[in-house]
Amino acid sequence: MKRRDVLGLLAVTGALVTLPGSDEALRGHTAAALLETGEELHRSLWQVFTLSGSKQTVFPSVRRQLDVLAKGLAEARTEADRARLCAMTADLYQLAGELFFDANRYTDAAQCYTLAANAAHAGGDDDLWACAMTRHAYVELYAAARPLPSPC
Repeated sequence: MKRRDVLGLLAVTGALVTLPGSDEALRGHTAAALLETGEELHRSLWQVFTLSGSKQTVFPSVRRQLDVLAKGLAEARTEADRARLCAMTADLYQLAGELFFDANRYTDAAQCYTLAANAAHAGGDDDLWACAMTRHAYVELYAAARPLPSPC
């Protein structure tokens, strides 16, 4: 996992989540495809993550899907489409956060959870927002925890 790639996506996706949509233009091809099949694909990515012995094998697929989501967010034109794409973005950034967390990259995980919370908030999905905030808090607690000294 390259930090430069993730930070670039954080910047692009973060900006796209906060931009208002335009209802006049037609929805683009990427946005339409995401709205049709994106949620199912994300469920599949979570399943692969859960069942995989090596969690990091999922990262290239998550990275590519985040690229697609960034393009879809740029194409989204209605508020309803934008809200669904924001929720998908939140879900996928939570998965990216889990990947970083499992790799002991707590700062990267926290950044992913922050963007997930922002995307969920922008999409009006309170459950996803709360989940991202809880995961972020857990990272802070876990990173701050010190190993107990040996009793011997």
